[in-house]
Amino acid sequence: MLLSNFSVKRPIATLCIIIVIVLYGMNSYKKLGLSIMPEIDVPYVTVTTIYPGANPEVIEVDVAKKIEDAVSQIEGLKHITSTCMDNLCLNILEFDLSVDVDVAAVDVREKINLIKNDFPSNVEEPKIVKFDVNSLPVVSLMLTSDMPLDMLYDYAQEYLSNYFSTIPGVAEVQLAGGDSLELHIVVDKKKLASTGITLSDVIARVKANNVKIPAGTIKQGRQEYNITMDSEMKSIKQFKELEIANIDGKRIYLKDIAELQMTSKEKRTLAFFNGQSAVSMKIVKKGKEGDKGEIYLNLRQEEIIRNLKKYLINCLNSINKKFSPEITAEYLRQCLNEIDYLTGNSYNDELLEKIFSNFCIGK
Repeated sequence: MLLSNFSVKRPIATLCIIIVIVLYGMNSYKKLGLSIMPEIDVPYVTVTTIYPGANPEVIEVDVAKKIEDAVSQIEGLKHITSTCMDNLCLNILEFDLSVDVDVAAVDVREKINLIKNDFPSNVEEPKIVKFDVNSLPVVSLMLTSDMPLDMLYDYAQEYLSNYFSTIPGVAEVQLAGGDSLELHIVVDKKKLASTGITLSDVIARVKANNVKIPAGTIKQGRQEYNITMDSEMKSIKQFKELEIANIDGKRIYLKDIAELQMTSKEKRTLAFFNGQSAVSMKIVKKGKEGDKGEIYLNLRQEEIIRNLKKYLINCLNSINKKFSPEITAEYLRQCLNEIDYLTGNSYNDELLEKIFSNFCIGK
């Protein structure tokens, strides 16, 4: 009654109060955190057990069944899904939404500890992990190019990954479709046999001449200096000139019996884009950044465009010096022109999604 009397007797003051409340609400609305994938806790716990050399039938009886019987008594457990494959058993435990997933993980670990001595002797320690939806990627990129896939992966690992890791809100950048470059020494069996040298001799010689070990210290007055014997080889040429043996006064170098190649490790993952081999980049956000907004929403439009444009210019300069400038440089120029065109547009998700989707090297 008091509020209605005040509104009737003082309409102007009432109107001013309403306007202030509305303006304050509009200002607060603009500052609300925005996240397409907000931080949540999903009541799932996974148990991964490795049983080397075992087939699915054996794993089902010796591992999966025992785990299911042990954890089935945990309060709040809703459903158990077990998957058995060669060398591996995966148990997914689903709990009620009211269950604290941290407490559930502790309960599962306690139950597993009670029965792990019943597993066969060569079963590895079960790994109990909470399913973290916040560790899922929020941005996915595919990189394609006419350059070799190994070189493209190395470029993404050394340059692009480091760049995206500096953006506020990014926890890590996951790469797939290749592996790190390393030196492969491919020994020719016929040439090796003709010299009378064994493969173990070659391995021992390479290891002995490619080391970096501490060699003590030197004291000078009150100062002490660490001495390191650095005989690590810095280039392929140094490996080629490595003397493997000296037979009857004839020196045999590594290049005489082997071919040296700079290539990637054994590829355990492959990525394809429209049927073409590619490198996949997945960007994962930090767990606590959900309240501050999505990764590409926590920077202003002008800052993102300025940083991307600056970095694309650096890419343009470096790629023109190293790789297929006719193809890669032209594509990067198109990216720069598109960024210039988009600068005047209003800030929205589609803008940055378009920039990210075009930020790759190749056609």
